[in-house]
Amino acid sequence: MLKKKINSLQITVISICVLFFLGGAIINLFWPYQEFSAAENRFLASKPTLTWNSLMSGEYGDKFETYVTDQFPLREFWVKVKAKSEYLLQKKENNGVYFGKNQTLIERFDQPDLTRTQRHIGYLNEFVARANLPVQIGFIPTAAEIDKGRLPALADPFSQEEYLDYILARAQAKESWLGSEIWQSLKENNQDYLYFRGDHHWSALGAFYFYQSLIEQMGFEPATLEDYQIEKMAEGFLGTLSAKAPGYAKADRIDKWTLVSDQEMEFQVEIPDSQHEGNSFFFPERLEERDHYTYYLDGNHALTILRNLSLDEGEKLLVVKDSYAHVLAPFLAPHFKEVQLLDLRYYNLPIDYFIAEEEFDRVLVLYSTRQFAIDGHIFKLSD
Repeated sequence: MLKKKINSLQITVISICVLFFLGGAIINLFWPYQEFSAAENRFLASKPTLTWNSLMSGEYGDKFETYVTDQFPLREFWVKVKAKSEYLLQKKENNGVYFGKNQTLIERFDQPDLTRTQRHIGYLNEFVARANLPVQIGFIPTAAEIDKGRLPALADPFSQEEYLDYILARAQAKESWLGSEIWQSLKENNQDYLYFRGDHHWSALGAFYFYQSLIEQMGFEPATLEDYQIEKMAEGFLGTLSAKAPGYAKADRIDKWTLVSDQEMEFQVEIPDSQHEGNSFFFPERLEERDHYTYYLDGNHALTILRNLSLDEGEKLLVVKDSYAHVLAPFLAPHFKEVQLLDLRYYNLPIDYFIAEEEFDRVLVLYSTRQFAIDGHIFKLSD
């Protein structure tokens, strides 16, 4: 009798689950298509095209599964339910994000695909060999490397320093490649507010400490904390990690750093693809949106140009970068006559021609370790 009751209960639970997912799939057919998730700050998967080759290779099945997951009705609600249940069950992570100490979320860093990494190293080796000007290549550690004190018990992310050693061992023209010495200031101040609690980016303070080490390697004397006036511009920032594990992280603040100098510096900021021209690195209107990180240089663009109008002469720098550079660039700008920020995710013209036309004095290639491991656009540096 007991066995029959257990079997009936199992059948009931299975039936409910099947009906739930079948009902979700049917509703999904009529649910409005969402192109972009503001909560996750990313584009959602679109319905894949069915072909015989994609079906037989399994590619169609993988893409369709991603599409159904991204477009599932009330998706954000179910993400919140899942994250809350994972935390209540005292699991250390959810959706690739660690539940860190002090209401901090930390993006997991797994061992990268070394085959892809080798390709990326090859592209950079080719780029350095072709360049007729100085090139420096540096990497930015994520919170999983620097903020280890806030990781949950038994969390074991892959060592980014070990990953960097792997990269440097395969680098050619080694004088162009910067090692973990540019992480030193971050390591020494790792108890400070260096990374956001609910977003994968670093804070302005984290970018400043990194800048101090980086700019020394580039041959300049860094500014100090006392050289800056710091204003809190906004609170309540819940970024990409909060979207993956809602309801856990303490909201972040956005700070504005202004260089205090006897000689007031004047800058011009140009963003060609949005036809923007102004004199500020900061975009306060972006604080009315969900992604407060776009306060810094208006977020992602193919090309952003920072001109230092206070310098009569100086070097012209090209930075090939990911989004970590948005809060870093205002610290670099006072040292150069001009800084241009190039994002290969959005820039599709031949880079060698661009460099020759603009007559840069030097190039800095700067990626976070995680983005370098997964980026699909670094091939644009190859000939």
